[in-house]
Amino acid sequence: MPLMIHPTNQNAIICANLSHDPRIFNDPFGELQHRAFKCNSARIENIDSPSLLSVHLNRSPMVATPRLIDSQITRRLYIDLDKCRAT
Repeated sequence: MPLMIHPTNQNAIICANLSHDPRIFNDPFGELQHRAFKCNSARIENIDSPSLLSVHLNRSPMVATPRLIDSQITRRLYIDLDKCRAT
């Protein structure tokens, strides 16, 4: 899910990976910021971090729902929809 334009790279959008538990985004901003940019000691404590990723617009990303991709497209582009649904 797109959240915001990257603050230093206007060709990137920061997105949340909703295949992970999205309830972490209900936490206060300061705690979320700490989890996103945690130090090594926090990693040792197994603190969950938000699953964030950058989609780079100038690199021809393909983001689509399964409804937009039919069987002909999956064969042509070698897309395994079962694997996509699993992740």
